[in-house]
Amino acid sequence: MHLRKRLISKLKFGFHTIYRWKQILPDVIDEIARAGFEGFETFSWELNPFYGREKAFADLLSEKGIQLASIYTYGRYIRFSGSLSGIRSYYWWRWRSMPRIIKLAVVCGCKRIVVGGDQRLSRKTKDKDLVEMAKALNEIGKTCKDSGIEATYHFFYPGYIVKDKTLLERLCELTDPDLVHLTIDNGHLTWAGIDPLDIINVYKNRINVIHLKNLKDGEFLEFGEEGTVDFSEIIRLLKSIEYTDWVIIDNESVSTTIFESASKARKYIEKHLAKE
Repeated sequence: MHLRKRLISKLKFGFHTIYRWKQILPDVIDEIARAGFEGFETFSWELNPFYGREKAFADLLSEKGIQLASIYTYGRYIRFSGSLSGIRSYYWWRWRSMPRIIKLAVVCGCKRIVVGGDQRLSRKTKDKDLVEMAKALNEIGKTCKDSGIEATYHFFYPGYIVKDKTLLERLCELTDPDLVHLTIDNGHLTWAGIDPLDIINVYKNRINVIHLKNLKDGEFLEFGEEGTVDFSEIIRLLKSIEYTDWVIIDNESVSTTIFESASKARKYIEKHLAKE
């Protein structure tokens, strides 16, 4: 087990495996743990070797001394989105993919499944699309809740169904806040012209995961480089609303190894954010 001091904060900081180069997932988890992070988020497809071997993966996490904070999966919310492949992907996601993700999460003590993205439409989004999408999210949220975990929707830009603030707000109206929580990603919200601070203030009671990205001139930077995002302002707001859940460093740009990138992010957090 790796020994490391906890950050001076009630927030729990994790690191995403989004760029793991050609390393296998256990090695990436080891590097994130050695860099000092308490937890990590990964994609559902990165866990393919462990579906059916959930206990082995839970033992691996225990050995590394790190938590699986959340699992990210791309949602397929509409049955008939204009193509046969769309129909197939919906049923695969709903009845094959989600059950095994939930099972692994339960065994490993993971409490969050981040459901993001959406499928391509060949036309403009209609309200009936949002109604069907909300129905699917509510169903998934109920299945997750019955298993003791939470489903959390991640706005993704450029999206195909939920493309802007108006559509996001409508989706929030249509979904049950007790079943569908929210992941706030400052990068994708800012890219879409949405102020993440506004969304945090409005939906503070639904938020259970935060993704932090660094931005400059419309491009993602490696976390720790000088960008235009005021992370201190975001952290202060989170603390003011008494948010104490996961904050995931979601590096969209990694120029070094995962260990070096995670270590750089960790040092930035300790210096600039942990004592906010």
